[in-house]
Amino acid sequence: MDDLEKTIERLKRRISRERLARAEAEELLEQKSLELYELNQTLAGLNEQLERQVAERTEALEAERRLALELAEIDQLTGLKNRHSYKRALELALTEAEHTGGQFALLFIDLDNFKTLNDTYGHGGGDVVLQQVSRRLKALTRESDHVARLGGDEFAIIARGETEQKVLETLAQRILEAFREPVVVDHRKVDCGVSIGIALCPFHTSSEHELQRFADLALYAAKSRGRGRAVVFERSIGNAQQMRMALADDLAASLDADDLDIHFQPIVDLKDGHRVGLEALLRWKHQTRGWIEPMTILETAKESGLFAKITRKIIENAIGRARAYLRANPQLWLSINIAEQNLRDDQLARFIVDTCARLAVEPSQIKFEITEQALIMDIQAARSFMTDLEKCGFRFAIDDFGIGYSNMLTLSRLPFHTLKIDRSFTHGVVENRETQTITLAMIKLGHALGLDVIIEGVETMQQAQIMQMLGGHMAQGYLMGRPAALDTLFNPDSPSAALN
Repeated sequence: MDDLEKTIERLKRRISRERLARAEAEELLEQKSLELYELNQTLAGLNEQLERQVAERTEALEAERRLALELAEIDQLTGLKNRHSYKRALELALTEAEHTGGQFALLFIDLDNFKTLNDTYGHGGGDVVLQQVSRRLKALTRESDHVARLGGDEFAIIARGETEQKVLETLAQRILEAFREPVVVDHRKVDCGVSIGIALCPFHTSSEHELQRFADLALYAAKSRGRGRAVVFERSIGNAQQMRMALADDLAASLDADDLDIHFQPIVDLKDGHRVGLEALLRWKHQTRGWIEPMTILETAKESGLFAKITRKIIENAIGRARAYLRANPQLWLSINIAEQNLRDDQLARFIVDTCARLAVEPSQIKFEITEQALIMDIQAARSFMTDLEKCGFRFAIDDFGIGYSNMLTLSRLPFHTLKIDRSFTHGVVENRETQTITLAMIKLGHALGLDVIIEGVETMQQAQIMQMLGGHMAQGYLMGRPAALDTLFNPDSPSAALN
């Protein structure tokens, strides 16, 4: 083969190899393109899935955020709006009223005697009451009204567009009527009334702070007037309530500073006039108002939540101040008044026992006076309180006897040692034969039950003589001595000297 043919043959082989290489390259390129396409499709699918997952997660997070915000504004016990939500709603209502000339009413609602319910049925029972109250409030209001539980037994309603006196009175009356129906706790029907205070925006004020203060003052007035009622704020309420609240602040300060005083009134034997007992009586001389009536002190203590504290202070100070005289005169006793609220104070009996032990005073020389009215209000609490203390040696007197409606059989089953006949019978005993007859019957009843009988409110010698003729053998009143400091009743240098 010549050189030309060899060259042509080489070129053919080269072209063949190049064609084969190109075909292989094209095949590889086509394969890679297909792989790339498939990869792109896969990535596109993954991208869509990722976008969908991101969208779903975002939506879920937004739902969780909305739920968290909603739950943050819901009272978990009752399902009503909570204080945080109420604050926001009040701010919004005030802003709208300012910009649009709108108006609304703010109602503050408190349960009457909720503490008693809580003490009687426990926190579980109290929670049941709050839940039933919340359902009733929700049913009585409109969708546009903002109903919230502020805490404890305090509720609020923001009633938009409502400042008409008649409309508000109708709403308040519906609420009051609804709560005249008892709630059910442990399968028992329990009375649970409410008191309502109402303030209007902008009629009374457009200030958030003042509006709430005015509603609170109106609520305070509703409670002071006997509870179970609604009061719309007016300026005269503000002045009176501010004075009461200022008095409550001063009372709290005096309690902390131990500025309250205890005076003692003697109880004497009518036969020879010697002192057999002393009644401890609370006194308070206000820095600017002078002597405050004892009933005003106690009412202020009840309204301001100081009652338990003031009771303990009276007991401790009375026993502490009379201690030397009681220890020097074993036949002498000290009487201390116990109110209805004290009977339900499950820590008070232990405090009394501990106080006497600490001061080394015999329990038999301490006599607690309980009125008929207090017994009627809660006979079970009275029985429990008295039984616990009687076991320790303390004694009891039924006070103001004859003006209540206590059941004689019930009284005979309680551990009383003394019966104190109310002063109203003493005042009429000289001139009124009917009063003499009733008084004689009460004295005989007391003696028949084995009780000592004390005549209260004796102011004249004639009253004392008639009461002694009727069978009374002990008396208390201005004739025997006005309430005074102990050192004016006894010789402070000789506590055992001259009980007469």
